[in-house]
Amino acid sequence: MTPPAPTAPDPFALPALSGEIREQAQELASRFAERAREIRAYGLDHDEIYPQLWQEFNGHGWPGLVIPPEHGGSDGGLLGACVVLETLAASNLVLWMPVLSPR
Repeated sequence: MTPPAPTAPDPFALPALSGEIREQAQELASRFAERAREIRAYGLDHDEIYPQLWQEFNGHGWPGLVIPPEHGGSDGGLLGACVVLETLAASNLVLWMPVLSPR
């Protein structure tokens, strides 16, 4: 009997922190997805992010994900920022710079 071949790690698997960020972003997106059109319109009309969405976004510490903690950021890295933006965009919740700006 031949032993099973060792399996290589999945090169596309997210690191633990990014996986946690994705789960949080999916949960948030599921709560706001039905209001995506309203949220986009608000942003266009007021030049700011929908207040309830921004509050939740802030509550997760996502502003400043790519900025190291010693400089006021969250230290989620560029991958964490991309995960948040991609996850929310999949539910038509399009955000831009808040992930990259300090709190």
